[in-house]
Amino acid sequence: MSQEDYEKTLQKVEKIDKKTSALLYLYEKGLVLHNEGSFEESNRCFEESDLLLEDLYTRSVSREVGALVTSDVIIKYRGERFESALIHYYKILNYLYLGQPEEALVECRKLNHKLQTFLDQEGSYYVNDPFLQYLTGMVYFMEGEHVDANVSLRVALEWYQKLHQAYQVEIPELLYCDLVKSAQALGELEEAALYRKECERTGDEAADDDWGAVNIFLECGYVPFKREINIVLPIYKDEVSDDWDKDALAVTLAGRHGEPVVHGREIEYLLRVSIPEMVVEPSRFEYAKIRTVNPDGSFGKEVSTTLVENPGNLAWRAFEERKATILLKTVLRGLAKYLGTSKAEKSKGKLFGWIVNLFGVATESADTRSWTTLPEKILMARLELPEGDYEISVDVFGFSQELVESFSIPDVNIRADRTTFLNYRVY
Repeated sequence: MSQEDYEKTLQKVEKIDKKTSALLYLYEKGLVLHNEGSFEESNRCFEESDLLLEDLYTRSVSREVGALVTSDVIIKYRGERFESALIHYYKILNYLYLGQPEEALVECRKLNHKLQTFLDQEGSYYVNDPFLQYLTGMVYFMEGEHVDANVSLRVALEWYQKLHQAYQVEIPELLYCDLVKSAQALGELEEAALYRKECERTGDEAADDDWGAVNIFLECGYVPFKREINIVLPIYKDEVSDDWDKDALAVTLAGRHGEPVVHGREIEYLLRVSIPEMVVEPSRFEYAKIRTVNPDGSFGKEVSTTLVENPGNLAWRAFEERKATILLKTVLRGLAKYLGTSKAEKSKGKLFGWIVNLFGVATESADTRSWTTLPEKILMARLELPEGDYEISVDVFGFSQELVESFSIPDVNIRADRTTFLNYRVY
């Protein structure tokens, strides 16, 4: 993106309602600033968002009650677990770009703590994040924190093995290689031998003192987004009585979504409600080939990427986890408005009932908020090279092996016995 594109995106972000969506505003702004290269400003946004999230878990009773009769949109945005975890990915990279590895280590520990908190809590599919655990392990190892590195790397492998199918990611071979190095650093030679079976790279020239490495994260596409849809649910005449159970009827109506109208049953009322749906667009990106470019323009060393993180899948799973609850709450709200209209008509006439119904329609809208600038997927590769400056060529391919994006990253500095971290956005 050009500087002009970033400025336009920031202008759109500034239009986010900060009364109800302050957290979303900070997420979106922090990521745009990161992609722009404003790393300090990005970290300030993400730091503020983390503090705000803690406050938001002290529930606003008035707004929660108000949402029962109007719309979920008035509830302050709390986001998803995976969103609150991914801010640390960007904060760690920000600190590394700023040349502040100690701050990056602190951020790694904050991330480990947050993920442990998620693991200790129940009620969500997102119990851990193997990629983020892996990231902390790589940073710990780079900074000589070998015990912490080994713990994070082993946790990463454990959860990749448990979750790679559910999260639709791959178990990176590089993780086994890093576990070999980590075990060797701790003198655990038997453990190193165990992991070496899965790592073809260990023992190559990268062990030389004058070699270094670059970890490249390609952030491709955009996560799925939400949009509002309107649905109509029939309330049949034989379901209505003076002593009806609104909660039970709401469950029945929610289960009726997507079903045809039953012929032969007289309809009392058509309940119209607005709900969000997740829009998942076909992915353009499958994998990438990354190569060094020689001075004569020819290509040198080549590696392929691994799909290590799938925010698109995480966003979809988060929505699926809440979808039934959202529908039930929306139907309950619609029934409450319908009852209000019926009572108004009986007590004060049809005109007043029409006014009450008009208010209900005007206040009904679906909550379609989400962190939309996140990438759909993160691809990872590592180049191990002699110390020096390099130009790196990146070719991104689609599912049919077609080339969909090609670009170069100039002036990549490789330092002896160090690892450089780079992330690059592919739209």
